[in-house]
Amino acid sequence: MNRRYPTYVRIAIVWISALGMIGGMVPQRLGAQPVGRPLRGATAPKPLYRDPVFSDGKITCDRNESIAVNLSPPRRQPQIHDPSTILKRDDKYYCLATGNGVQAMVSEDLQNWHLLPPVFESPPTWVHDVVPGHRGHFWAPDVIQTHGQYRLYYSVSAFGKRTSAIALATSPTLEPQLAESHWSDQGIVVQTNEESDHNAIDPAIVTTGDGPMWMVYGSFWTGIKLIQLDPTTGKRIADGVSRCDCRIKRSHGKRGSTVVGSD
Repeated sequence: MNRRYPTYVRIAIVWISALGMIGGMVPQRLGAQPVGRPLRGATAPKPLYRDPVFSDGKITCDRNESIAVNLSPPRRQPQIHDPSTILKRDDKYYCLATGNGVQAMVSEDLQNWHLLPPVFESPPTWVHDVVPGHRGHFWAPDVIQTHGQYRLYYSVSAFGKRTSAIALATSPTLEPQLAESHWSDQGIVVQTNEESDHNAIDPAIVTTGDGPMWMVYGSFWTGIKLIQLDPTTGKRIADGVSRCDCRIKRSHGKRGSTVVGSD
């Protein structure tokens, strides 16, 4: 027998059914406990990783390994994005980051950070020719100390495009209060455009003592690239580019690479 329900009852039934379907579609945070019962005969998947946990001055994480560092979390969280290598001079720590003019920060304990004047008060003259409309917001710097100077590698780019360049600036000191403190722009190290197969941003510098110097860089498109630098000038030695890693899909693009040495 066909039973007809009032309109409001039919709407309620549809709504409850929809909620049931949506409930089964709610994404779970990676590493969280699954909600509800697994299918009969199914085995619950093992989480890919466990969220990092801070306890008693140590940070531990689990992805086939654990790490521990004797640091405390910052008492004052710095507003920082794409931080550089942290360099120590005397009893102070310096860090550069994405920001207007290249953001600079200093700390005496790695917990309390204070802003310093930016590296550039105004963009170098070549910037607007390479990236028209650029507003002085520089990305993902890296800094090293070598050959009696500090070398800053920084990115200039149009967001979401390959209209980009990585450039070099040098200074005899990181301390802005000193008279000799001044960043001198040395120009472009590597440049890409919309015809390039990769993107010249996110530099990281690799030194090998008295041996060769390298720069890894790149973001999305065909992934991470490697070029050799002249240790004396900090500039690119040749036009060739080596591929360190190739992306699989655009949604899984590689970016923000860093290389560390190992004995």
